[in-house]
Amino acid sequence: MTGTQIGNNPLLAAYGAVLVAIITAFAIYDLYKRRVPNKALAFSAPVFLAAPILAAWDGGSWSMAVAAGQIIWSLLGALVGFGILLCAAMLTKGGCGVGGGDIKLAGLIGCALGPYGTMGMLLTACILCIPAALFCRMRRKTAALSLPFVPFLAVGCCLVFLF
Repeated sequence: MTGTQIGNNPLLAAYGAVLVAIITAFAIYDLYKRRVPNKALAFSAPVFLAAPILAAWDGGSWSMAVAAGQIIWSLLGALVGFGILLCAAMLTKGGCGVGGGDIKLAGLIGCALGPYGTMGMLLTACILCIPAALFCRMRRKTAALSLPFVPFLAVGCCLVFLF
């Protein structure tokens, strides 16, 4: 997490599995309800915020210097995730575009992935979202097109974890 390789650390592997499960739950909820609930974000926030602390633990000891660097790296990831989607939301006309729950979730995921992982996740999500949007646009000719974005974030996050 936070750009740290999982390697042979079973704690980080388990942590990654928990993150994927949480993000998948958000994706499923977003598919059905078209929203990301604030209470669920608040409930899961400590899990995402634990990434820099767990990344500083090497199995036998904990380094304060490594933890400080991981915390800064984690905050940069949160800033990237939150900032890019906030800019995208502010640039759209008439309230269409990225929702507030998507923005907050991307910030939380950014804490776990770090800035490079977050950029990879967002790039993957956008690349996957384009054909889906084109397909939905061809099927429906209405003016407003609404797609849940969290499932695309979830796929991007899983791909970043794998690679």
